[in-house]
Amino acid sequence: MAAQPTPYVSANRLSDGVAVHSAVMYAAYVDGNVFVNDGRTILRVLSSAGVTRVVTVVTPNTLDDLAISDLTMSIDDSTIRYLGPFPTSVYGTTVLVTFDVETGIKILPMRMV
Repeated sequence: MAAQPTPYVSANRLSDGVAVHSAVMYAAYVDGNVFVNDGRTILRVLSSAGVTRVVTVVTPNTLDDLAISDLTMSIDDSTIRYLGPFPTSVYGTTVLVTFDVETGIKILPMRMV
């Protein structure tokens, strides 16, 4: 079976009066999720997996030819965490987010205006 492409997820705009808690969140994908990054994007992550999950934000860039460590965060069950913003010099303009197990994880990229 051929590998499926990693889905892009759209960022919601954050501004005064936006009801973030009612926004539709995207399910985590087995090969990770990708979103467009402009340096002002943050990521809302919800875990409802029943156990702690690990979320990794991949850092493809280097500093002085040295790899920059990926950002990882453990998220407890029934918890919402916010990650970012993600400087483009570190994370690039397309960000890949991966999960130890995608079950019970939802994400929502949000662009700060």
